[in-house]
Amino acid sequence: MNHFGEIFKTFRESKGLRLKDVAKAGISTSQLSRFEKGETDLTISTFMLILDESNMPIDEFMYAVHDFHRDDLNELLSKSEAFRNNSR
Repeated sequence: MNHFGEIFKTFRESKGLRLKDVAKAGISTSQLSRFEKGETDLTISTFMLILDESNMPIDEFMYAVHDFHRDDLNELLSKSEAFRNNSR
């Protein structure tokens, strides 16, 4: 199984974002670096904040986590994210 941090780092770097660019979401650069290396995990709320700061939709991220195959969990998360965005 792929580690969320490794996948996040790949996306972050592909968008040309530095650790400190994403750290604006309220996470330290050292904590974010440890997450990307698989040394620590993040809370769901912190993870959602760094995805938002990176302009990375949760459904796109989960699609990559599942080796670019959709599944029921991914669909549920996508619908949850859409609901959350519509509730703002």
